[in-house]
Amino acid sequence: MAENEQLKRELEDLRILNETNIDHSTRLENELVEQNMKLDILKDKMRKYLSPQLFQALVGGAADAVLEHNRKKLTIFFSDIVNFSEITDSVEPELLSEVLNQYLNRMSDIAMKWGGTIDKFIGDAIMVFFGDPEFIDDVTHAQNCAKMALDMLEELKQLRMQWREMGMFQMLRVRMGINTG
Repeated sequence: MAENEQLKRELEDLRILNETNIDHSTRLENELVEQNMKLDILKDKMRKYLSPQLFQALVGGAADAVLEHNRKKLTIFFSDIVNFSEITDSVEPELLSEVLNQYLNRMSDIAMKWGGTIDKFIGDAIMVFFGDPEFIDDVTHAQNCAKMALDMLEELKQLRMQWREMGMFQMLRVRMGINTG
C-alpha cells in the first residue's frame, strides 16, 4: 500500500515535471519563432542595400565575410541629377523627398538586377561598382554596367511620367559616367 502511494506521488511528480517541460518548450519555440521573424525583417532591410552577391556571402554562410585590401580591376558607375541643388529651391520638400526616394530605390533595384554593388549615395548621386565581391571578367562587368545605365535611363522616362502626375513639372536629367580600370 505504501509502495502504491509512493508510486502515485512519483507519477504525479513526473506529470508536473512533464507539464513544466512542455510549457518551457512552448515558450522557447515561441521565442524562436519571434527571433526568426526579426531576423527575416533584418534580412529584408539588408537586401535593399546590398548586391545579391554580397548579401548571399554575408547571410548565406557560403563564405566568411573577409575584409581584404587588394587591387582589382573594377567597372565604376557614377550618376547624379543635373542642377539638383537648384531644383531643391523650387520644389516643395515633401514632393522632392518622394521623388528622390523613388528615384534612388528604382535605380538601386536596377543596379542589383545587373549585379552591381552599390558603393554609396551622396545626396542625389549614386556610385555603383562591378567586379567585387564576385568577379566574372572585365568585359562582362563593363557590359553589365552599360546595360544597367541604359535600363536606368529607360526607367527614368517612366518615373518622369509618374512625377508629372504628382505635380513635379521640372524635367529631371541625369548625368552618368562609367569607367573600367
